[in-house]
Amino acid sequence: MKKITIFLILISTLFLMVVPQARAGKNYKNYFVNIVDEYGSPVSTVSKVKVLMPGTNNAAWIYSSSDGPTQTNPMTTGWTSGVVKFWTNRDSCDLVISVPNYPDVEIYGVTPYRHFVIIRKEAPISIVCERFLAPAALSTTGVTTTSVLDTRVFYSETVSTTVLVQPAYARNVTWVCTNPEFGMVSANPGNTAYLTVYGLDLRGNYVTENIQLATQTLTTNTNSGTGVVAFAKINTITFSTAALVMLKATGTNYWMGWGNKFGLAKEAWNDTFTKVVENAANVATTAPTYNSTYITVTPSGTPNATINFEYWYKVKN
Repeated sequence: MKKITIFLILISTLFLMVVPQARAGKNYKNYFVNIVDEYGSPVSTVSKVKVLMPGTNNAAWIYSSSDGPTQTNPMTTGWTSGVVKFWTNRDSCDLVISVPNYPDVEIYGVTPYRHFVIIRKEAPISIVCERFLAPAALSTTGVTTTSVLDTRVFYSETVSTTVLVQPAYARNVTWVCTNPEFGMVSANPGNTAYLTVYGLDLRGNYVTENIQLATQTLTTNTNSGTGVVAFAKINTITFSTAALVMLKATGTNYWMGWGNKFGLAKEAWNDTFTKVVENAANVATTAPTYNSTYITVTPSGTPNATINFEYWYKVKN
């Protein structure tokens, strides 16, 4: 009996020694983040919190308690009154906090225990309106007052600024060629011809666009093209040497006009348009096609010098 008692005491002692060490070995640290506005009131509309390893875009392993189990990252539920809690074995982490109608808030170098993240109650998002009043119809001749390059030439050429017409609104450029002839270019197969436009965008930045005319072959007669950059002002237009070595016939004319893309003064936040009017009756219509790279809109309707275009969209302050 005495031996059994001693054996049980030894087992109990070993158990007490091993279990606390196993639990302590995980050593997950508690992070407690309060998300409040500038007045100290909880922000209860948090939609997502992503925990990142410091200085990276890689998600960290997080846990729902000091000893697990693992927790989904990013977190989309599990908090109340703007309080976000999680555990991790890291001494610091970065956070990305998402709240509807706010830009994502990025917090770097967060350490364990309690932290406060302040989000402005007044959302840093504004709505602006841009109107294009009866813009000119799409054209093949709106940019130049006369055709250019109507004789055979063998060197790069700049279009005279006296034949250029400045746009009423920032728009993209199109070109059309009448009577194209590419049949005598076998000496330079594969060369690509470009029309190059130099000018300013709506924000005053210098912009350049190479618009491909054609690749020199014996069989391809390309006779039109469209750019994607919206020019508020055109300084010069040039044709590459390859464009002129295409040996166009006498009577081959190049014209330039306005396309169907309009430049916006600001970048639309989250590509969000809150109201679109493309008619004279102030009736809401389909949203335009927005290009965030070039900050342009392509109307769902067609400019015809009569229709007004009005766009209300969100911008980040």
